[in-house]
Amino acid sequence: MNSSYYGDAVSTSYGISDTTGLLSVFVGIWTFIMIFALVASVVMVVSMWKMFDKAGKPG
Repeated sequence: MNSSYYGDAVSTSYGISDTTGLLSVFVGIWTFIMIFALVASVVMVVSMWKMFDKAGKPG
């Protein structure tokens, strides 16, 4: 049996273009998550501000 038969199919070495593409995907996902978390935090702070600002007052 030739030892290089599986050597080409199972390779764990990645080229620089593979890792930069993968890194850019992770950075894009991370950026989306952080923007979503920031927007959710701002919405929660504003809604709590409005809720406690009107507490005990007419209107």
